[in-house]
Amino acid sequence: MNKTLARALKFLPLAAAAAVSACAPKDWDSEYDGAYDPFEGLNRKTFALNKAADKVLLKPAARVYVLLPAAGRDAVGRMFDNLDEPVNAANNLLQIKPDGFAVSAARFAVNSTFGLAGLFDPASKMGIAPAEEDFGQTLRHYGWTAPPHLVLPLLGPSSMADTAGLAADFFIPAPDDLLRDRAQIGLAVLQGVHIRSEFLQAGEIAEEALDEYAFIRDIYEDARQAAARDDDEEEE
Repeated sequence: MNKTLARALKFLPLAAAAAVSACAPKDWDSEYDGAYDPFEGLNRKTFALNKAADKVLLKPAARVYVLLPAAGRDAVGRMFDNLDEPVNAANNLLQIKPDGFAVSAARFAVNSTFGLAGLFDPASKMGIAPAEEDFGQTLRHYGWTAPPHLVLPLLGPSSMADTAGLAADFFIPAPDDLLRDRAQIGLAVLQGVHIRSEFLQAGEIAEEALDEYAFIRDIYEDARQAAARDDDEEEE
């Protein structure tokens, strides 16, 4: 997505994160022990607003979307995965992972052509498995192991590192930069609905938790820490 509303939908919430960072504690380098959540009060308020918006907008749209044939939804998911390959390639390069860079570049080339713009995934059938990396992982790779947890408006759970990653990923050229603004906005909306549809069942499980906010926060932080550990293990 280029610098149109489609990308702004992901970029504008960073203004809120920047405002929060001015009040952040100075001991960010403290040892990681569960979720580091110094902004919990503000995060819970943002979480409540996001849940209200989800109830009115995304969740109903996702419930309609899942009525479409599974094969079609799978193709849409593969297309968005393919659009992320330039980001994967750039972050593999930043982490000095030449093999990962080559894999992401090869997957993008193969799936964009033989896979009809990513609707199909012949690269995986050729044994070229994804090497997914984002800039948030890049920051963690270089030592930011306990970034403060954040909840972004509309975007949901994140961290200071992953939010900074959104800003960096914003400037990485993407294939859909070539599309007209309306088409990009349409893709952004479709991607949001597609992602939400994949978490319909998980969302219902989270709603049954005694503390839904803490449940989602801890799952998110555990997943990001696990991704960072996997990266470290690959290098050993």
